[in-house]
Amino acid sequence: MKRVNLMIILATLLAIFSGYAFADTTRELVQNDRMYALYDLSAIPLDLRAYGNIYFVSSISANASDDGAHGNSWFTPFATIDYANGKCVAPSAANKSTGDLILVSPGHVEDPATGVTIDFDVAGVTLWCLGGDNDRARIDYSFANNSVDIGANNVRIHGLTLRSSVTDVLIGIDVETTVTGTILEDIRFLAGEATADEFIVQIDLKGTNTDTIIRRCDFREYAASAGQTTGIILSAACTNVTIEDCVATGNYSTAFIDDGAACVDLHILRNTMKVADGEPGIELTAATTGFINGNVIESTGLAVDSMIVAAGCSWTNNWGVTADGASATLIGSGGLFTADLATAQLNHLMQTTTTVAADADLTTYIADGTALAHIMSATANTSTFAASTDSLEAISVAVAANAVEIAEADANNLAILADTAAIQQSAPYAVTKALATVASGLNNLFTVSGGPVKVLELVAYVTAEIEGKSCLINYSFDPTNPATDTVFATTGTALEINADAIGTLYTWDGVVANNLIATTNGVALGLPTESGIILPTGSLELAAVVSTSATGTITFYLRYLPLAPGATVVAQ
Repeated sequence: MKRVNLMIILATLLAIFSGYAFADTTRELVQNDRMYALYDLSAIPLDLRAYGNIYFVSSISANASDDGAHGNSWFTPFATIDYANGKCVAPSAANKSTGDLILVSPGHVEDPATGVTIDFDVAGVTLWCLGGDNDRARIDYSFANNSVDIGANNVRIHGLTLRSSVTDVLIGIDVETTVTGTILEDIRFLAGEATADEFIVQIDLKGTNTDTIIRRCDFREYAASAGQTTGIILSAACTNVTIEDCVATGNYSTAFIDDGAACVDLHILRNTMKVADGEPGIELTAATTGFINGNVIESTGLAVDSMIVAAGCSWTNNWGVTADGASATLIGSGGLFTADLATAQLNHLMQTTTTVAADADLTTYIADGTALAHIMSATANTSTFAASTDSLEAISVAVAANAVEIAEADANNLAILADTAAIQQSAPYAVTKALATVASGLNNLFTVSGGPVKVLELVAYVTAEIEGKSCLINYSFDPTNPATDTVFATTGTALEINADAIGTLYTWDGVVANNLIATTNGVALGLPTESGIILPTGSLELAAVVSTSATGTITFYLRYLPLAPGATVVAQ
């Protein structure tokens, strides 16, 4: 049986590596020289992973360059987005492509020269910016005539951040005439670099644009940005445009969403916007058709029913706020809730006392058989309703009386769950250790107990400057058994940390015989999740060669997965 299993494993590995060796380098999900990119590609939707070329862009890489020898990996990326777009090819039956993909690293920043545009003029291109909300790729507009132009069909931009660095930038994103299938999602328009810097228009659909989606975008401008007119404008007639789940705060002097001609099937859904005082949030021509639903608009001093101007659209469940701190009112209600409650003589629910005792018969005030009577009584007979036992407060008291018993039951259930190995191993764990002085010899860092663990990341960070003297460091592991230490993260000479400054990072590339790497700019690449050393029970130590000791503080961060139930790592 063991020989059969071994044969199956060897055959599988042979198939994998044979496929890798003979893969079509322009059509595989990950080309032959970038298998290490699988971790980053795992965050990309499945529909983007097949058939197209994949290019990498990162201005923070020391190896970045815009030439034919770059762009195929994170190690040798392109330097600019526009150059990467120029390398893309449109989908066709001949190349069997669904569109090329441009991946942009966290921390990427571009600041184009005057008149320079980033022009997406190749159909089917997807720009995907990796990272969190605060470190995704950013374009700075230092000149009023900078812009991001979309001049080809089926372009998708995800996660890009845009910032104005000068007053009166004309357009942030310009979707050119007749372009179709544009998707703009999770895009952030930051408030200007200075309080007076702004985009006059943040997104401009020039006209005859169809099947356009703008979703989950964040539009921000300072109140002092006096030149801003609108967030999204449909300058000429467009068809089937959806604007959904966006947030906007800006001094929009016309409206956040505006059009210049009649549009068809315009859908404005679940957006929140704050505009200039006295201006509407949505202002469309009377002939524009579509649906406006679930939006919230704040415009100080403007009547709520004037916050949406869209005579040709159907709209419902939109709310308006007339001042900071005020509650919202349904747009289009005409004061329905205040006037009609009084007309329907329901004031006794809110303003008029019944003058009867708490458990008295309420039939005089609430007729038997009404909807409210059905809510109050199982028989829809309000004479059986007793406030002392049936009111919300009485029910709350009864529930509280059972709280201890419920809590004990929950605690027992949680204890059972916490004791299961499956839950313990469901996610990586992290521990830290601060070493205030680096002593000569072995410095205790972490203890592994309960079974082996897999180390996913081991990073050190200088939080107090290292003393100015020679100090060589590497890692050593002292296992419980056998009684022989294992030295790693050194070529034999180890890493010199003499006088290293606060903020220096020490990382390890996962190769036992390679030195630690010191990074002084505060940003370093981590290990892919496929890497990691296996540590049995024992002690992880920092080995140092220094005269007596060196002052300065280094904080160590270790992220690991337990490989056995109960396996843990704790700081010594």
